[in-house]
Amino acid sequence: MSDLHILEAFRRYCHPEVVNEFQQLGPENQQVWLNAFFATCHNSAVTAAADRVAERLYLANPQTLDPSDADLPSMLAQMQSSYPIRGETGADPCPLLRALQPHMKLDQSYWADLLGPLRDFLPSWGRKRTRQELRRRHEMGVLHHKGWQAILSQNSDLKALKRSDATTQKPTAFMKSWTSLVPSCFADLPLFMVAKGKVVHCTVIDHPFVSTAIQVLVEDDQGQLMSLQLYNQLPEGAFGGFSADGVTSKFAKGTKVSIAEPFLKIMNDGYRGIRVDAPSDVRVSLVDSDMTSLKTAGNSAFSKGQFDLAKEQYLAALEVAEAEEITMCLANRAQAFLEIDPVEACKDAATTLLLRPAHQKAGLRYAAALKRCAEHWPKEGEEERRSWMLVAKRAATLYPAGAQVEQSVTRQDIRVVLATLLCGFADGLKFYQSTLDFEIFGESAAQCREEANRQYKAGDKLKAITGYTLGLAKAGCAKTIAMLLSNLSEVSLRLRESHNAVAFAVAATRFGVADLSGKLLSRTCRALEQLGERALAMELARVSTDGACAEASKEFLRLPETYSFRTRVYTNGVAKAIVDGAVSNSKPLPEIVHHRIKAVPVAGKGRGVIATEAMESGELLIVAYALSLGLAAKDEFLQITSGRAHQGASTAKLVSRLAYSASSNNEVAWILSQLCAKPGESKETVQPCELVGLSPRWMPLLLQQHCFYPSHERVSLAKPTIDSIITINSHGSRTVEGAKYSGVFPSACLFNHSSDANCGFVSVELADGSSLPEVLAVMTMRAVKEGEELCVRYSEIMPLENTWGIKD
Repeated sequence: MSDLHILEAFRRYCHPEVVNEFQQLGPENQQVWLNAFFATCHNSAVTAAADRVAERLYLANPQTLDPSDADLPSMLAQMQSSYPIRGETGADPCPLLRALQPHMKLDQSYWADLLGPLRDFLPSWGRKRTRQELRRRHEMGVLHHKGWQAILSQNSDLKALKRSDATTQKPTAFMKSWTSLVPSCFADLPLFMVAKGKVVHCTVIDHPFVSTAIQVLVEDDQGQLMSLQLYNQLPEGAFGGFSADGVTSKFAKGTKVSIAEPFLKIMNDGYRGIRVDAPSDVRVSLVDSDMTSLKTAGNSAFSKGQFDLAKEQYLAALEVAEAEEITMCLANRAQAFLEIDPVEACKDAATTLLLRPAHQKAGLRYAAALKRCAEHWPKEGEEERRSWMLVAKRAATLYPAGAQVEQSVTRQDIRVVLATLLCGFADGLKFYQSTLDFEIFGESAAQCREEANRQYKAGDKLKAITGYTLGLAKAGCAKTIAMLLSNLSEVSLRLRESHNAVAFAVAATRFGVADLSGKLLSRTCRALEQLGERALAMELARVSTDGACAEASKEFLRLPETYSFRTRVYTNGVAKAIVDGAVSNSKPLPEIVHHRIKAVPVAGKGRGVIATEAMESGELLIVAYALSLGLAAKDEFLQITSGRAHQGASTAKLVSRLAYSASSNNEVAWILSQLCAKPGESKETVQPCELVGLSPRWMPLLLQQHCFYPSHERVSLAKPTIDSIITINSHGSRTVEGAKYSGVFPSACLFNHSSDANCGFVSVELADGSSLPEVLAVMTMRAVKEGEELCVRYSEIMPLENTWGIKD
């Protein structure tokens, strides 16, 4: 782009108020404005050119081109073969022509069609709009959305997914504490800059609608209106599977919205608005919601298979004011347990943090309980004591944020601590029931808590514990909270957030609801199995044989210990891994990493995987679950802005799912950060086994949210980075049923490409021929020598030439 030409065009065609605002900026900020201005001009010209070319070609040959499915690059190629291309003559003084022409070699007759409408549009670009203009724009958007929904409802085979390819996005996601932010208002936000350290609180004043993003019209505390463009707020994008339900419920009129470090920009239509790419940058307070109604909404979403929406509703239910008394009882009981039974104190403190992550006293008690367990560990178990102490030191960096722990925690350290915390899984139920005969503490939960506080101050910790437990029993919402936590454990299992599933299940046991104990045991064992901790799951099932846990224990122990695979390599080079046995939610496939493979640095390639011993053809090296999966039906298409080349609907869904997940799940963000964002990128060598199973970064019984990790271990990925990672590492294919899918299978992403591959990506199917698109395997396709690099042929999964520029 020619800066002089685009600067001249900016000054000539933009509104004087916008030009004057531009003149007040420094050179660096002025360049950001000019880049955005040029992007708008170029995108508008490209889109208009695509429409014009499609129209001409369609008129010339209606049978060969459908304007609704126009592919700009191929159309331009056809157009250039039919129409002469002229270079710049220098005679036209229009600066827009001189700025754009080097980037769009079009016939002169096209420029006349393009530049006139663009010049008419630019005086409105970036101009501050009146309240009436903003409301009218939003109302028109709502009407357009309703019309589009009507079209979709009348054409059941037509599915749409919209995606933005905007060039101006917020460069980083917000990762600081919300309490550190200073309130601001829309009038004080700078254009094309991140408002560092600021937060804007606003209210939704009209119904939301969906374009390329969720469009929300909000009003700040000063009465100023602003359009919000919210991306990745729903797992499959704005037009994903449950967008209608999700958008309406999440951003209903009257909803309170807080935006951390907002990024104000000028949108493609020339209006100013705030673009949000990371869900973690937004906090939403649902209007007129109570715990019961939110729980019902979550149950409804779960029954439809909308697990992410169900999770949001259940978590929102835990945030309502009704849970405050429960939180106080649990936090105080953790303190009372600290000197008597630090394991129980740890569980109570962790449950408090699940309900109120910012509860600093609970965080301090969680760390203190871990440390107390280490100090009281038997002398003969020195290794176990060391594990407890390392985890305790790491926990001490959370509340308040402390120094980095020099010695890292290993998977075995987490396993040692977790095994002890899970012992006596149903003991809390027995203790809970034993206290219900006491009536001396009061009639209400608050009275029981106050009396328990007096007993604690008097030094009678056992009576205090009894009082806090009675307070939980008398709290009207205690059983509902236990059920919510239990449901969240099941939802986490379906989403393969296995650490969360364990944490939610254990937290639910703290309320002593007998009806739930069997389900909670089953869900904990299943989560452990998902994490590759089969032995720990079996031991937990064997020792939990009392009451309602007995049947759940027997059922889990009856399940087959593992699945067997049959591998087939066909004459055309296609291979399959066939699973013997019925895969179910109760017994998912295990993730496999062969013990005879190892990731190492590879000259010229960055890193790769080698065989540490000789192997035969047909050996399974990896069986990996997708970190996330984008699934698109056969008739699902993708509509984008800017008229650019684009990927399919399944990949667009994958991008939205991972951006949605990485913003609130530090484990997902960390795994993504270990994958290359561009070909040949130098990365530290990570072993395939480190990308699956029990995480050494997880704080036992807490969630995978960023706030539960030491500050130096929190991973923030900007949306453009996630786009790049997915472009390089996603694998796509079709199911047996014909649906398209794209997924990121982390441990399989470490294998390099070779046109003479000794391994291959293989699909995993059940014995009845049905697909498991969420699972991908890597298998040796011939005998492999010790030390030989294990390579795959990417073209069996994705087109090399499109992604890498490799002609294979």
